[in-house]
Amino acid sequence: MEQEMAQDKLAFMIGSSKGKAYISRIELDKLHISISAIHRIAMALDVEVRDLISFSGKKPTACKLKPSATLAVV
Repeated sequence: MEQEMAQDKLAFMIGSSKGKAYISRIELDKLHISISAIHRIAMALDVEVRDLISFSGKKPTACKLKPSATLAVV
């Protein structure tokens, strides 16, 4: 959200052929993704992998967006 990046743009930047639906499923916690995919997302957003992962055992809520919204960086 801080970068005002649309889901489809992020999907393109990480090389996903599934478009914004892929990013939306990640945000909604409906898809398990590999560390490689997390790394590609971090690189595209110019953040550290640790910035995208909750280590507290609680699900991060800042990433929960409507499918038409942009991806939020936690």
